Amino acid sequence: AVFHAARAAPRRWRDSEMAAAREVAQNAWETVCRLRAEAALRASEERFRQFGDFVPAFLWRADAAGAMT
Repeated sequence: AVFHAARAAPRRWRDSEMAAAREVAQNAWETVCRLRAEAALRASEERFRQFGDFVPAFLWRADAAGAMT
């Protein structure tokens, strides 16, 4: 994320303006991190879902007598 503030003439930023700019940048960064985490979760859920779709073809179990199902 990039935060850019421009003005035609140089100026001295007040502390309150700098604090506001930092807050905006922090909020933007937190949003980027949240969106990345959500995308990673969706990808993980999709891989798990795909695995679940194929599992029935590969699972079997045997009872104590050795009969397989």
